Amino acid sequence: MYIFRHAKADFGKKPHDDDPPLSKEGTLDAHSIVKLAADNLGFRPNVIVSSPLLRAKQTGEIASRDLGLKSEMVVDECLYGDRSPAEVLEFLSHCKKTDGVVLVSHIPLIFELLHDLIGGRGEIELRNGSIACVEFKGNAAKGKGTLVWLVQPTSSRGV
Repeated sequence: MYIFRHAKADFGKKPHDDDPPLSKEGTLDAHSIVKLAADNLGFRPNVIVSSPLLRAKQTGEIASRDLGLKSEMVVDECLYGDRSPAEVLEFLSHCKKTDGVVLVSHIPLIFELLHDLIGGRGEIELRNGSIACVEFKGNAAKGKGTLVWLVQPTSSRGV
């Protein structure tokens, strides 16, 4: 399973906009991180699940296009940033297999979810556009995952 924090959003034009699009930098970062992960780390998902917010959906669409995925992206409210990891695990329990699933979401959920899945808190930074690969023996469950790799764009520092 993969956890993908949406790429950098453009809050500049409308600072109080709750649903801004990706910035130009964020779009470039998303393309480059997907290519890096695919070319060097075997990033080969078969389905992308995104939060309903525009910046997450755009990040997921970039991944889908760049990877040539044929499946439609799934959008689910369990991936809003203020939701709980338990809601995501409930969603995943309905998936036949989770190893090819990409979850595109937001902080704080994505940070809490990663820590719950690997069973502890560490010094893991999840900048905008980061992708983490978590593997499981069996179904995705709290404390049962192993962080296999984490890649981050070098330019993204903001929300």
